[in-house]
Amino acid sequence: LAELDRNLIKYESFKNIPSEIFGFKQIVLFDKLFEYLKTKTEFTPAIPLNLLIKRIKEYHLEKSKIEEIEYTTEDNSFIYDEILKLGLNSIQEKIDTFYIPNERVTKDDAELLMTSFEDIAKDMLNGGMSGSLFDYLKFRKNTLTSEQFYKNYHTVMNNLLKNLKIKLVELIE
Repeated sequence: LAELDRNLIKYESFKNIPSEIFGFKQIVLFDKLFEYLKTKTEFTPAIPLNLLIKRIKEYHLEKSKIEEIEYTTEDNSFIYDEILKLGLNSIQEKIDTFYIPNERVTKDDAELLMTSFEDIAKDMLNGGMSGSLFDYLKFRKNTLTSEQFYKNYHTVMNNLLKNLKIKLVELIE
């Protein structure tokens, strides 16, 4: 492991790295980023993964042709909001068409799950999930125990999260 002899780059500075660097594939991308950090900044050559993923997504979203959604390069948050709304809609549809009819969740639990996934989506817009699925659900239902979560909600939430991630990738590509 490299020694962290300087400060780790923060979001504002990471945002200023030329976007074309984020279009390279795998090893070239890392070589270019490390070289940029070593030669053009005073930051340690380490890459915060949440910031890297966000910049790569921004690069590819800017380069892809999304005809249904018009946006400017100054405000990509509109695109992310729309993509997450579509992802949340797919979760709601899955709950309505599979989990409720098959009595895997009640209507009250479905509302609880959706508000938890709305919280997750907000955090995804800001760099990633800030806790476990249990943490998100407990925030909405403070009496929830770990045992109740794993017995009643874990499998459902885990499956819905996987489906959300798959849907988001489809929408981004």
